[in-house]
Amino acid sequence: MKRSYLTTGFTLIESLLVLSLVSIIVTLSVGVTKELERELAIRHFFTKLDRHILLNHQASFVEQERVIMGRESGSGLIYFKVGEQSFILPVPEELHVSNFPPMNFTIGTGDKGQMRSFYITWEAKKIDISYNFLFGKGHYEKTIRKKT
Repeated sequence: MKRSYLTTGFTLIESLLVLSLVSIIVTLSVGVTKELERELAIRHFFTKLDRHILLNHQASFVEQERVIMGRESGSGLIYFKVGEQSFILPVPEELHVSNFPPMNFTIGTGDKGQMRSFYITWEAKKIDISYNFLFGKGHYEKTIRKKT
C-alpha cells in the first residue's frame, strides 16, 4: 500500500529568496528617503532664509529699528537682529556660505550705489546662489546658477 503525501506551501529556498528581495527593496527605499529628507531640509533652509531676509528688511522700514544680518565667524549660523530680538538660522552642512559680511538695514543710512552680496554653494547639486543687496533701493536679488 502506497501512501501519497500532498505537500503544499513554500520551500525554504523560496522563502529565503522572497525575504532577501523584500530586504533589498526596503534597504533601497530607506537610502532614498534619507537623501530626500536631506534635500528637503536644504530647500526648507532656503525658504526660511528668503523669508527672514524679506521680513527683517521690511522691519527696518516699518519699525524703524536697526536690523543686522550676517554670519557668525567660524560657525554655520546666520543671524538676524532686529532691535533687541535676534534669530539664528543654522546652515546645513551640505552648503558652503562665503563672503557674508554683517549688513545693516536702517532707514536713511544706505549708500544708494552700494551693492553687498553673499554666496551659497550647494556642491551636491552643483548650484551657486547669490544674494545681492542694493541698499539704496531697499531690495535684494537672488540669482541661481548651475555650475558646468
